[in-house]
Amino acid sequence: SVARLCALFEATATVFFSSWILFPIYYATKITNPIIILTVSFLFYNWGYRLKKEAQTDISFDVKKLLLPIILTLIAGTLLRLRLLSSSLTGPALLHYLWQIFLSVAISTLIHTIFEHFKNQHTRVSFAPLLFLGCVLSYTPFLIKLTMMVTQLRLILLR
Repeated sequence: SVARLCALFEATATVFFSSWILFPIYYATKITNPIIILTVSFLFYNWGYRLKKEAQTDISFDVKKLLLPIILTLIAGTLLRLRLLSSSLTGPALLHYLWQIFLSVAISTLIHTIFEHFKNQHTRVSFAPLLFLGCVLSYTPFLIKLTMMVTQLRLILLR
């Protein structure tokens, strides 16, 4: 629906702009654990998604209301990056940042969808999605191919 699409867009924007400020802080505090970074990204994603979900009757996107916070966030994040991590403003570093944001949003969307799926559990067979996932992992070469793809992607990103 249009309301869900708007909620997804706003949640993605929330993750993007919050991480623009947080990634230099992660670097300064030497936080490199991807679980911590993903958890913080998911919390921002969930917060951004809920804000729009509560206002499902009004699906209009008010740019004027959000313009000042967006500009302030971009300026603050850029100043933090210049001060703490000036090498993060190069082309490859920005591409790596966009890739991390894309991955965080994709995983956050998956987690959020799974949680939404389990909210209406009284009409579903218990553990059916987990059984299906177990069958896919056990009886197909999906896991082997996924491991190979992640290894190749890691090699590409390290070059």
